[in-house]
Amino acid sequence: MTKSTFIFLIFSSNYLLAQDNIQLNILDINPIYMGFSNVVRVSFNEKVLKNITMECNVCDTIYPNPEKENEWIIRIDSLKPATIVVKRRKGIFSKEKVLKTQNFSVCEVPNPILFLDTLSAEALLTKIPKKLILKLETSIPLTINFLIKSWEIDVNTKKFKGLGNELSPELKEFLAIEKKGLIVINIQYLSPLGKQEMKEIFEFDVE
Repeated sequence: MTKSTFIFLIFSSNYLLAQDNIQLNILDINPIYMGFSNVVRVSFNEKVLKNITMECNVCDTIYPNPEKENEWIIRIDSLKPATIVVKRRKGIFSKEKVLKTQNFSVCEVPNPILFLDTLSAEALLTKIPKKLILKLETSIPLTINFLIKSWEIDVNTKKFKGLGNELSPELKEFLAIEKKGLIVINIQYLSPLGKQEMKEIFEFDVE
């Protein structure tokens, strides 16, 4: 499973004759997520610099993206703050030079949101649902597949159990009979970080 997010380092460069004086400004940064491959892209508003390299003090993995120039793949498996250094490599007539040093916070991936079909707990259920679905907020630039292992659901005063993300026929029949009330859901699921649990409450009115 491919898991990646993008970090954009956008630089503005000024050249003064042969002195190679450079002013760099980071305009936009996405967070680094722990335990995932993060793509770090270095770009320039003006002339593109060649022969640059990248270093990271706490990265467990760092290597150039073989498919795109001026991109690196980094992975950090802890919440330690990271320092990324962009350098110009040593040339025949030039010394190695630090172009930019930037500190980053490393974030845990937030918990997913539980949906019944397409509705979250913030919405009133007006149709009998068929499936439990877990996904991240749309603002998080990661693609993660969450596997629901089992569920326990209380509808008003009656309990139901099941495996996977499909709701049982017995549960759906009972929702049609009850018509109104609360659905209390406890699920166990697998994420890239291991076995997790979640509890959510939905209100339904299927009359």
